[in-house]
Amino acid sequence: MKSINVSEAGEIEIRKLSKRDWEIIRNNCIKVDSITRQERTDVGSFIKYLVVLGIKKAPFFKTEYLENTRLDSYKLTEREEEYYNSPIEQNVFDRISNEIRYYNTINAPEIKEVSKEQSNI
Repeated sequence: MKSINVSEAGEIEIRKLSKRDWEIIRNNCIKVDSITRQERTDVGSFIKYLVVLGIKKAPFFKTEYLENTRLDSYKLTEREEEYYNSPIEQNVFDRISNEIRYYNTINAPEIKEVSKEQSNI
């Protein structure tokens, strides 16, 4: 866990993303064009899910998301709503998502592997 202080948002604790978190990010942020079969990342959704899943504790979230736990669908939806209803400006969320990315060392092949593992089930 890493703590950062963002003047516009307050004290934020960043958490390590789990494989399940990466799966949610992959399923909600990477789209495959049915004709060209090329992947396209929805950057807005990617930033949102990094913030929603990559923060353990922040003033704009009611609940903590502890490492080695999973958000159920209710808590995930609740965090998404808190993200959308937050008075924090988008450029601040962009900076926070960059901190989460650096802390988690995003590995694109691993994200794709998570998807493959799920499709084999």
